[in-house]
Amino acid sequence: MNTYAIIGPLMEEYCVNSEGASLSRFLGGCAAYAACGTRVWLSDVSLVSLVGANFPRDLIDRLASNRIDVTRINILQQPAEHRFFYACPAPDEKTTVNPPSHYLRLGLPLPKGLIDFPFTARRAGDETPPLAMGSLLTHLSVMRGNFHAAHVCPTDYRSSTALPSRMRELGVSVVTLDPDPSFMEPHRLRDLPAVVKGLSAFLPSLEEARQLFSQLPVETWDMAEALSDMGCETVVFKSGAQGQLVWDSRQKRRWVVPAYPSRVRDVQGVGDAYCGGFLVGLGETGDVLEAALRGSVSASVAIEGTGALYALDSHPRLAKARLGFLRQLVKTG
Repeated sequence: MNTYAIIGPLMEEYCVNSEGASLSRFLGGCAAYAACGTRVWLSDVSLVSLVGANFPRDLIDRLASNRIDVTRINILQQPAEHRFFYACPAPDEKTTVNPPSHYLRLGLPLPKGLIDFPFTARRAGDETPPLAMGSLLTHLSVMRGNFHAAHVCPTDYRSSTALPSRMRELGVSVVTLDPDPSFMEPHRLRDLPAVVKGLSAFLPSLEEARQLFSQLPVETWDMAEALSDMGCETVVFKSGAQGQLVWDSRQKRRWVVPAYPSRVRDVQGVGDAYCGGFLVGLGETGDVLEAALRGSVSASVAIEGTGALYALDSHPRLAKARLGFLRQLVKTG
């Protein structure tokens, strides 16, 4: 029986990394990164997603060969756009703007898989990702009684409001969500309670939170409390190399959890890997701080390589060693 579910999109990724190399057609998408962040700690994880008929089956097979349950990936009868490009000008930077220019700058050929790619990056204000995960709602009844914890990756607003409530109807005890940047804008503040209410944890980046409250005179911890007052138990602000800020509304406690000093190679999907590790920690222990620590460790592994599957090559002892190291560095907020 699977007890952990990751709900979100899968992508076929292409990138030009900070070392000037072109990498093509590897598994990505926030659901894949989050699932692999979970798999750093345990093998009992199922990926719930929606893909077009043209999604590369070999990428799904790679998930299955790494003991990630893919039986709940729903394949549409029609094709869909799953390709995603990014470039890393520096190890800790990422851009999706003007993809051909990055290959031209380095004298590299444009990958065949990108020849007909629509070179327009999705902006923060765009409302709907390529496939809205809300259409999965009709398929989720098979999850009843099988899952203890679920994480909802960034997706469109309607899916983000519908999926968590559906999870609770199906008896899922722990539900976490990472918001899409499109509804972390000031004009969406009044709409956000529909997303946040009832969550076990809400996991935006600190940058997104600041954008959301940019028109109000509030301090960082006040933002966390305001979000938890919308109806969720825990708020975590992910802040990259600066670590995470964690607010537990039940205990009225806050912590600053450091980022592990990894060798940074690629920041794509690192926040998603964090969410996967956080889900395991919260589901296994019920302890918010332990969840934040496990999330930080998952992120520290993911950031050292490219592609979602990279994190699965780490030795279990590595994660435990990093967990012990970080636990000594936690500070109260």
